Amino acid sequence: MLLRLMQNLQLVQDTLADGNTYRMYSNIVTEGLNFAVVAPDTEINSDQSMLDINQVRILPMSHKYHPSRVHAGLLIYSVDGQTDFVLNDVNLRIKTGDIIIHQIHNALSGQEDVYRDLIRTLFGTHRINLIGLVFTFSGQGQLTDCMRWRPNSSDHTALMHPTEQKLLEIVLVSLYMNNTWLTMPIGTHVDVEELSQNTKKQYLYKLGEIEQLFNKRRQERDRMHRFGLPNFLKHHSADDFHSFEWTPAREQLFDETIQRLLDEFYNTILQTFRDGEFDRDEYAYFDDNTKQLFSNLINPYAPLSIQPYSNLPRNTYY
Repeated sequence: MLLRLMQNLQLVQDTLADGNTYRMYSNIVTEGLNFAVVAPDTEINSDQSMLDINQVRILPMSHKYHPSRVHAGLLIYSVDGQTDFVLNDVNLRIKTGDIIIHQIHNALSGQEDVYRDLIRTLFGTHRINLIGLVFTFSGQGQLTDCMRWRPNSSDHTALMHPTEQKLLEIVLVSLYMNNTWLTMPIGTHVDVEELSQNTKKQYLYKLGEIEQLFNKRRQERDRMHRFGLPNFLKHHSADDFHSFEWTPAREQLFDETIQRLLDEFYNTILQTFRDGEFDRDEYAYFDDNTKQLFSNLINPYAPLSIQPYSNLPRNTYY
């Protein structure tokens, strides 16, 4: 939902910035509030238990975001029951909330081989008891797949909780797609609640940019009237000729449509980002269903060569 919401905000901003006034007006008044409609996600399970994720980090072996490519990602929750450990062969510290994202050529929804490749890239094999979240998304910022990964030899994926999907989208918008993760020290983990609030500010800032652009277009329109400039703009196309005139009725319809859009976007942002949603006491918890993830593990694989981080020197690994 968050990725589509940002897409729609950008679409409105690009439409308002269109130098062709006829086309800009037509797109705004004909599409209207459709720009603000963000359909709920269907491939999620609100009855699923949430995993205990308090901090996130994009791992340094991830690929840089590319707007024209498809990307696949893995958020690690645990491996062999460990949530904070070091891979002995590469001296890399891994903990709950670490994420690896790679560019891929193509991916079908639910295609498990894509995720097995990611797991092999990090751990050398996909045959491990790994619990986490897996996802694919297009460069334009649209999730095409988001599932819970579990160590089951017959079916590795299951629907995730909507809050987990929101967490993934927050990471993509605020850390990955804007390349913020590339400026951070390798060992830096970001608090999820803090990241959520920063993402909310990012959406509100984008909404403010749209409002400023709207006011700018209104001022340009008012200057045309005030200085007696021609009140129509000509628009040429390959097979037709149109003239556009700012009449009082069109001005009112345009202004009211934009204002309703701004109101709808604002309310959607407030409803999407709830204060405290990712706080440790409210979001991060183990309930009976979450514990089942461990108690019912099918364990056909040999454990990885890992050591709990608590048993190792704290200044040795990243």
